Amino acid sequence: GLAAQISAINLAVGLNGSHDVDAGDTGLNLGVLYGTQGPFRVGATLFGIVEGVDALGAGVSYDVSGNATLAVDASTDSDFEGLTLKPALGVHIREAQLSVGYGFSLDDGNTSWLGTGVSIGLGVRLGERFHLQGYYQQLARYYLGLSFSI
Repeated sequence: GLAAQISAINLAVGLNGSHDVDAGDTGLNLGVLYGTQGPFRVGATLFGIVEGVDALGAGVSYDVSGNATLAVDASTDSDFEGLTLKPALGVHIREAQLSVGYGFSLDDGNTSWLGTGVSIGLGVRLGERFHLQGYYQQLARYYLGLSFSI
């Protein structure tokens, strides 16, 4: 993935490539996040922008303190079926972050984008410019990423 923050308008825009090994699917996703510099953030994602959008995601988060964030994410397919919600709690100190969420379906459809059940995330800051993060059962079964700032 690749993202850019536009501080002047409090917005971040990102592209993310994905590959599902089991299904053999590859896709490109587009996301935006508003409120990058404040305690309240709103984001949205379009999944599969090259092949034709096949799912949508949205979320909100709020920093209840300097060390805790509450978030709610949602996803659905492009026919607005398979609505899934995932509330989560993030606890963070300067060098480490932990998040736990639980996703559940609101209808009979199923979107694989957000997933159901427990999800866990762990982030570790590696100096001022690098951040290593890993997730289990978030957007993919396993996810590992490294973020850096220029």
